Amino acid sequence: EDSCVVKTRVSERVHNLRVSDLIIKESNCWNTELINALFKLEDRKVILSIPLSNINHEDQCVWH
Repeated sequence: EDSCVVKTRVSERVHNLRVSDLIIKESNCWNTELINALFKLEDRKVILSIPLSNINHEDQCVWH
């Protein structure tokens, strides 16, 4: 099965989020508490496995 397909049902709360909303800016770490509250286990594992860059960039829309 394709691991790039999001399993979590997209609610209004998740739909309007940006990646930066899932990151604790002060420590540049994933906000695991928020991610755990919003996403199914499969999606949480994938999200939390993505390394974060040490370089700050503005959020931008990459796909719809």
